[in-house]
Amino acid sequence: MRGHKGMNCEDKSISRFCAALTVFREEWENIPCHVAQSFLTVAEPAAAGSPLSVEEFYQRVGLPRASARSNIAILARGRPRRVGGKEAGARLLIKLEQDSKDPRSKRILLTQQGRAFYKRLVTVMV
Repeated sequence: MRGHKGMNCEDKSISRFCAALTVFREEWENIPCHVAQSFLTVAEPAAAGSPLSVEEFYQRVGLPRASARSNIAILARGRPRRVGGKEAGARLLIKLEQDSKDPRSKRILLTQQGRAFYKRLVTVMV
């Protein structure tokens, strides 16, 4: 089977994984694996309409709490993009909102950019 962008992969699941990595690199060229893992941990339930609380995220992601907290900040703050050698503004993939049921808790939601990015990932993974 021909993989993504000319890669020769016999295993379809590896080919889809490589395609997803390419999508990540197109969005965020040098994204660390733990930040990508954090995005995927947040994105699936958020896209399904059941966004995780920050505490639920800490429990699911499998990273030390300080790293998980840092990853949330990175995804919420975004990173500057370069288009044609010029800064083109940050891609903000998630946002934090106060939980309406528990004012001490915050939910992690996808931004419009985060939702579009997640849809691109799902498209190449299916």
